[in-house]
Amino acid sequence: MNKLLTIGVILSILMIGCKTLSKLPKEAQPQEEYLFKELTEKGLYLGISQEEFKILRPNAEENADGYNFRTIFVDDSFSEQFMNIIYYFDKDGDKPLYEFIMILNPALNADELAKEYFGLPNYQDKEWRFPPVQTDLPFTLAVWTYKNKIIIAATMKDTEWENGIE
Repeated sequence: MNKLLTIGVILSILMIGCKTLSKLPKEAQPQEEYLFKELTEKGLYLGISQEEFKILRPNAEENADGYNFRTIFVDDSFSEQFMNIIYYFDKDGDKPLYEFIMILNPALNADELAKEYFGLPNYQDKEWRFPPVQTDLPFTLAVWTYKNKIIIAATMKDTEWENGIE
């Protein structure tokens, strides 16, 4: 009986320890289910400030696109699965990250990978939408593919997608 009690205590401690190993702040942890592990393992999530991002990804290069409402960073050689990641940050306030554009390794298929990760599309038979009631986040997550890219964006207040993603 003592062995069972000891095993139960050890398992409880391990489970609590595993929950606190997340590199994401508590408010962002619900995103772990919806973001690829390559992002979350590096502490990246939707809503991170541009300032925090620059600390985590100092080699990401700022890239101008001519729009005055966002700042773009590009992260080359991100992972084996994702060759590059493009990040969209709002230019106002805390300058939050509100969109990831993940460019896949040419050997991979974006549609297949997205379906494998997110399941069958739940929006217009080709995209995914995860509303706040499902994610426990203060915004809707939208996911879609385009050629060899998987895009994950948030309908965050005061960003280009605040009023929805179409």
